Amino acid sequence: MKIKMVKLNLLITLILSICLSYIALAQDFMKIPQQSFNLLEYSYYDFEFFATVPEIEMSDFITLGEFKEFLNDINRDSTELFYIKCLPDSIISFCDETYSDYLKDVEYEQYPVVGVSWESALAFCRWKTLKDNKSEDEQFYYRLPLTSEWLSAYQYLDENHIANDLNKTYSDLLYCTVDETIISPKIYEDVFHFDRVYYHKSDDSKHLRRKRIIGNNYRFTQHTFLNSGNGLMSDEGVVYVAFRIVKVPAKRNEKYMKYFNL
Repeated sequence: MKIKMVKLNLLITLILSICLSYIALAQDFMKIPQQSFNLLEYSYYDFEFFATVPEIEMSDFITLGEFKEFLNDINRDSTELFYIKCLPDSIISFCDETYSDYLKDVEYEQYPVVGVSWESALAFCRWKTLKDNKSEDEQFYYRLPLTSEWLSAYQYLDENHIANDLNKTYSDLLYCTVDETIISPKIYEDVFHFDRVYYHKSDDSKHLRRKRIIGNNYRFTQHTFLNSGNGLMSDEGVVYVAFRIVKVPAKRNEKYMKYFNL
């Protein structure tokens, strides 16, 4: 009888473990409807730029559990060098022991992964795109949000009092490049200035390799979301920045957005 009870308890524990793992890895997407508004509303600029942001599907912050699934896959299928490069930056912890505990302890898996570089976040997007498309024909792909998309989500969720994790605890890593070009209305003739993306080269200067972050975090509060100097190096991650992804239908044909040919 005792043996049966022990086996039953082990089975229950296993089922609960699987369920908790599924919850940690499951990712829901928030549907943000198409919106037209002044994209400079959250800036200090004294002119306006009204634009329409298409409907998007945006995730919550990617959890450590989700990111570890990605790391486990590339550890099996890629080079050791690439795997090490994709690991969260070790500067997020004070010592090797706490860093090791962070990566191994399942307690952290339900929380946003931090310390991920822009390049590693795109590698995650590429991996998840291939994983989630059920056929050889790509129906959709994932990428980091553009500035306009983050602002659209922030405005919609805030105005409708919908619970979310934007602008809470961690700043967001965006798809966009930090560009110090002088702002003027003429710049906006083709694309929103803060949405510009530059695929840096390995020998580019640090200035050209900076990628944008947005939103407040526990370390600092931005006076404006569109701070032109707020960014990170493409190959570095920090403890106060996490990332989320958007799901883009392939039919939208964002050729200049896609990163698969990098």
